[in-house]
Amino acid sequence: MIKITFPDGSVREYEQGVTGLQIAESISPALARNVLACGVNGETVELNRPINEDAKIELYKWEDEEARHTTTMQYYRDLKKKNETLETETRLLQEKKTKAQEELRQVKAEIRTDKLKSAATDTATALASSVGSLFGSGRMKSLERRNEDLQDRILELEDEARQRERQQAEQIQEIRNAYEQQHRKLSEFTDFVRRYFPYVEKLMPVINFLRDRLGFNDGIIRRLCEFKEVGIKGELYSSEFNRSFDTRHSVCSIRQDENGRFDFKIDGVSHVNWFRKKMNEFREAIGIPKPRQNRSMKL
Repeated sequence: MIKITFPDGSVREYEQGVTGLQIAESISPALARNVLACGVNGETVELNRPINEDAKIELYKWEDEEARHTTTMQYYRDLKKKNETLETETRLLQEKKTKAQEELRQVKAEIRTDKLKSAATDTATALASSVGSLFGSGRMKSLERRNEDLQDRILELEDEARQRERQQAEQIQEIRNAYEQQHRKLSEFTDFVRRYFPYVEKLMPVINFLRDRLGFNDGIIRRLCEFKEVGIKGELYSSEFNRSFDTRHSVCSIRQDENGRFDFKIDGVSHVNWFRKKMNEFREAIGIPKPRQNRSMKL
């Protein structure tokens, strides 16, 4: 038995290998239907992952932010891993079957060879007795018993292979059902967001820029997406100039223009213009003249 500690401090004991879904079902069927993922010792994992030791657990429902971090790629990885294991076992069984069939062919060839040798040395007058002697010999009986044993073994291997195939099909269907259920919940959530928060989809390019290019953490990005002004300091990287620019204090925000597009602003101006201004200041500081703009170029 292992001890599972819940967020309220209560502790329950479960069998080793229990899953998050089974724990949710032990609490209530309604919770099991709504739970999407679980946190085990601070790590967000899928519901069907076994828990083999004492742990602190949190059950996330589909509306919880932590649950959405469990991606469908995890289901594909589980499916691929189980498929590879089952395919390996099936291949080994097939190799055993082929080996047994080869041994059976060898036994049959030995039986035919012994019969031909005996028939070649038999005389016409002793044909009946020599045939009887042949079938009554210890070697012949041993080969026939071996033949029968190999045929039984082949039947066993074929039956085992069929069972493995059924098991593989059942496990694949189980994983597929779990994935489809997860996918439906995520689709419902996505539809909900698009229906009641249509601006979220337009914010995605800005969010990706803040996270991937500028390296902002989730706390700063969350406040910016609430359309609050956020003070920052440190270095900001510009992919246009392939260098970082230092700021001791700047105010960042996300604003929507008249066309409905969102833009990330630094000190009240577009981040593009802010970086260009910083680059011009850097060039002036080291004595490089400001580049002239080509009037014929359209931006």
